[in-house]
Amino acid sequence: MRFSAAVLRAASLEGGGLSIELEDELPHVPQPLLACTGRHDRTCPPAASERIAELAPKGELHIFESAGHMTYIEAADEYIQVVGDFLARATA
Repeated sequence: MRFSAAVLRAASLEGGGLSIELEDELPHVPQPLLACTGRHDRTCPPAASERIAELAPKGELHIFESAGHMTYIEAADEYIQVVGDFLARATA
C-alpha cells in the first residue's frame, strides 16, 4: 500500500523527500475532495493544493490564510468550520 506506515517510515528514514505521485489518479476520484493548505505551508504549498483541487472532478480548495502546514492546529476554529461545511455538502 502506498500510504502504509511502513512506506512512509522508510521514505522518511532514507533521507530523501517523501514522494508519493498520485496526480494521474486524481481525475478518477469520483468522491468530493477537499484540498486544504495554509498560505505559508512549505510542505505542500498552495500551488500544489490548487493543482490537486483542479485535477479532481469534484475538487474544492481552501487556503487558510494565517496558517502553515498544521492547519488543524494553527487555524483550528476555521478548520473545523471549513471541514464541517464540506462534509455537510458532500453528504447532502
